[in-house]
Amino acid sequence: MDIDRLIKKKTRGYYFRIDVGKDPITGKRRQQSFGPFKTKTEAKKELIKIRTQVMEGTYFKPSAQDFESFINEWFDTVYCQNKAETTIETRRYIIDGHLSLFQKNAY
Repeated sequence: MDIDRLIKKKTRGYYFRIDVGKDPITGKRRQQSFGPFKTKTEAKKELIKIRTQVMEGTYFKPSAQDFESFINEWFDTVYCQNKAETTIETRRYIIDGHLSLFQKNAY
């Protein structure tokens, strides 16, 4: 695919929109827009960098979600699948202990 065709000029600069993987739940493709960039060259460099990360499987979208809510959501939706109840209880106890230490040290 021609990289230059993906980069669009708009009023505030250069933008591009590319696939960044598939949604693990629905299986549908996920797209994300990037920009504005001051120059087309700057946009092209970022596009190549992000496409490489996507192909290698190292790309992730930065999140504003705090760590505590992330780890709790991950634990409940991903970790608890196909685990014994005692294992889940033990791991929850460990995670809660670490989170309480993290909260004490944050202040």
